[in-house]
Amino acid sequence: MTAPQRLHTVDQIVDMMRARIDELVGDVWGLRDGVLERNDFVCLSPLRADRRAGSFRVAVKGPYRGMVKDFASGETWTPLSFTAALLFRGDNSEALRWARAWLGLDGTNPESFRKTRVAVERVADQPDDDGGQGERFRAVAHRRYLEARECVFDTPVDRYLRGRGLDLRRLPFPLRALRFHPALRNTESGRDWPAMVAPVVGRDGKFLGLHRTWLEARADGSVRKAPLAYPKKALGSACGGTIRLWNGTRVDSATGEIKKGRKLADEKTGVWIDLTEGIEDGLSVAIAISEARVQVGVSLNWMPSIRLPDCVEGVNLWQQNDAPDSPAARGFASVIENFRGQGKRVRLIRPPDGYKDANEWVQAMARSADDQHREGTG
Repeated sequence: MTAPQRLHTVDQIVDMMRARIDELVGDVWGLRDGVLERNDFVCLSPLRADRRAGSFRVAVKGPYRGMVKDFASGETWTPLSFTAALLFRGDNSEALRWARAWLGLDGTNPESFRKTRVAVERVADQPDDDGGQGERFRAVAHRRYLEARECVFDTPVDRYLRGRGLDLRRLPFPLRALRFHPALRNTESGRDWPAMVAPVVGRDGKFLGLHRTWLEARADGSVRKAPLAYPKKALGSACGGTIRLWNGTRVDSATGEIKKGRKLADEKTGVWIDLTEGIEDGLSVAIAISEARVQVGVSLNWMPSIRLPDCVEGVNLWQQNDAPDSPAARGFASVIENFRGQGKRVRLIRPPDGYKDANEWVQAMARSADDQHREGTG
């Protein structure tokens, strides 16, 4: 696959370089003789006569990933400006041309573009911080969740989901897992955006972190993901947890009445869950199969670490229609191995050929139903 032939802003190119910072540090900049101190790679500065490592640092993890700082000189660089200083005698135009080719954005190197895309997706799935402050960030995440509005009807979250073919009003009971935050801070842009938020919990139901999807309301009334390099991120130590999106429904054996599914903590044995990679896919399954107990793994990178409660007997694992030899398809092998290693049964479910994922399938069916309705009333 080649990169789409369109112009990318300098900020977008810098963000892509940030995502591949590990390759830049070793393969491009040649900074190999150093040590990792928390989020920083520390080594001698290649731009001055530096006798002792300590003041020159490259952030390779965390919220400042990709930033280069020399505390001795007071200079700070982005990955792009540092590449210009180190390799192109400060010529930013030459560095920009090189960066476009290295990232695979000029259409000449499909493999480089694939690496860039995979790296950007991987970084987007990581929490904002992994520097050993999990409890503090978990507390912040929980506060942000409690600040959010419980009912998402008639909010930007509602309009965003309806734009994805997902009408929460079709569920037999109110959905409680998603909330609407009217103004949630985003570190990438340095500003507040409306956001869809959901709690990520561990096998015991304990709150681990907050999944955030920043949104942008448009002039025509539609709502889409915010125009950010990383419009979806988690806050807190959420890796390995799931979003318990929908508990399903059950039939009261005495009255025949349809009731809410029990909380997982109240179940004993023999429970099956439907697990999807993303929230939109999870909602697609819940709306189409309301009796299903649906959880979201948040990220394919996280799913091999998920630990399930003992009451869960098996998992209906919804896989996206990725190419058989793609990294995503290979990653699912690790997910299956993880669950089988816990003694769980696994059933693999894929949408029909021609549809990328469950949500795309649902949107296509909704359009087909609308067309049939119009033909019947025309």
